[in-house]
Formats: sequence, C-alpha cells, structure tokens
Amino acid sequence: MICDRIVVSLIDANVLQKLQFDPDLTLKKAEDIVRETDAVKKEQSELRNKVDFSDNGIDSIRSAKHKKSRREQNNKATGKSNQKDFPGKQSCFRCGKKQFHSREKCPARNSMCNKCSKVGHWAKVCRTKMVAEVVKENSDDDENYEFLGEVSSQNNAQWKANLKLDGQVVQFKLDTGADETCISLHVYESMKTKLPALKKSKKKLHSCDGKKLDIYGIFVATIEADKKITVQDVYVIKGLHQALLGGPAIRSLNLLQKAKFVETVKTCSDEAEPNKKWKSQSPKLFKGLGRIKNEYTIKLKSDAKPHAVYMPRKIAHPRLLKVKNELDRMEN
Repeated sequence: MICDRIVVSLIDANVLQKLQFDPDLTLKKAEDIVRETDAVKKEQSELRNKVDFSDNGIDSIRSAKHKKSRREQNNKATGKSNQKDFPGKQSCFRCGKKQFHSREKCPARNSMCNKCSKVGHWAKVCRTKMVAEVVKENSDDDENYEFLGEVSSQNNAQWKANLKLDGQVVQFKLDTGADETCISLHVYESMKTKLPALKKSKKKLHSCDGKKLDIYGIFVATIEADKKITVQDVYVIKGLHQALLGGPAIRSLNLLQKAKFVETVKTCSDEAEPNKKWKSQSPKLFKGLGRIKNEYTIKLKSDAKPHAVYMPRKIAHPRLLKVKNELDRMEN
C-alpha cells in the first residue's frame, strides 16, 4: 500500500511509467529510483548554472557582426569606440532587475505572468502584444451588465402565464434565469398607443450564449397577476420570440410558488386513489412510524443474481495478473 501511494503521487511522468511497468517493484526499489532521479536532476541544474550564457550577450555579438549601423561605421572612421552600445551586463528579461543573473536564481522563474498567463517572467517585462477590442460600447461599470436567458423544456406550458401589462393582456414565460423583464418589438408596436413612451437604456443585456441583445428601448410599467401588482422596468428587444418575465417580477408576484404548487397537486392527484385503498385496509400502518407487529421474512427468487454498484479500486499495472488469479481462486 505504501509503495502504491508513492508511485501514484509522483509528478514526473517518466519515473511514474518506469515504476508502473516494473513487476518486481518493492518499497526499497521505488525509493532508490526516486532518489537517483532527484540526484541526477540536481546535478544537471548545477551544471547549467556553471555554463550559463546570457541570451542578451549572444544577441549583442550577432548584432555587432551582421548588422552594422551607420553609427558604427562613423565610429570606425573617427576611431571612437562603441563599447557603450553593448554593455556586458543588461537587465534581466524575466524579472526586469538591472543586475543580470542566471535563470535558476531569477525570482520570476516559477511566477505566472498577469498579462499572458505564462510561467517564467513578470508582466512588466512581458513581450506579448495584447489585442484590444475595437468596438466601443456605452457602459460605465459591471452593474450595467445583465443576463437574459431561458431554459427550454418540452413540457413548459405551466411556466407561461397571461398577465396584465399596464392593463393589456400579454402572455409571459416565467424565466427565473432572466434578470430583467422583456417583450418583443412586435408586441410593443401592437400596443404602442396604450403603453408608455420608450427611453434609451444604459444597460446591456446578454443572452445565455454571451451574445449582446439589440435593445430598442425601456419603459416602466405595472404588471398584474391574481390581484398582485408590481412595478418593473420592461425592455423592448428586437427579435425576441417570447415575452419573458424576469426573476425579480416573478418573486414580487409570487408566481414561482404557484407553479410549484400546481406541479405538486398534479403529481399527488394521480396517486390519490391507490393511497386511499391501502389506508383503508391498514389504517394503523399510516400512523406514527408505521411499524409492522410481526417480523417479515424476505423471500428471494431461486434464480436471483446478486447485484451491487461500487467503485472498483485502482490496482497497479504489474499486479493486475496476480489480483485476477487471487480473485479466481477465491471464487472457485
């Protein structure tokens, strides 16, 4: 068990694969292999530090050899030196510090860049070019961002209700996932004379897939259902197929509990008759805990086969054959 735990917890994929395919693996052998691997990696790291060449120095030599600028040519003619153009020590391109150092000693070698999310450097020296969105939107903060979505269902008739919108009957779909109440432009045009004038909306509405909706305008209206009234902002959306009643309006009108109650009543009414039959035959069983006086013997069928659902335990690859043979022996 301890050996298996060591093998499974290894990060190095090569060492993990090597140990898994060893049929004669023991705890001592696994420890030796892991320690040898760590020692080799440590020696390689120390060797790299001793023979460390800076990328900036190599680039400077190549630039001086292959790309001679006018300034260098002028310096040759006048006899001036150009040592200041290529200093021996430059700032680190990983952390930005002025004193250059090896990669192993750099504090940013295991850090994640906040700009490009890559490991090995900091954001202030990141060379990744970020592409900004060109489209300009009229938005001030995150509060102007609202979600408008709906969950489709085959049996969604109970989630629709005819409500009065400023006295005009409109069929809404109860959408608890929507943050706002919306109607289509077609519905608004048909009742334009009986509804308030539209105002420009400062908010942005997005569908469930993240697409921005085309808002034609917004108006404040009263919504009435079962003698309950609420005042809500109603958005007029181009291309909307079904008027949606948002979560705030649903909670204000208490329509969600009504829908749940209808569903519960329908479910219970289907089983009402059988329940009455059993209650009349054994009324004592439906009072208190419903405990039977005598012991009940569970009779199984003669051809019944045991069935159990469980999560099998993972076994190391070299031990699969041994475990299979042992299970076969236990069965026989």
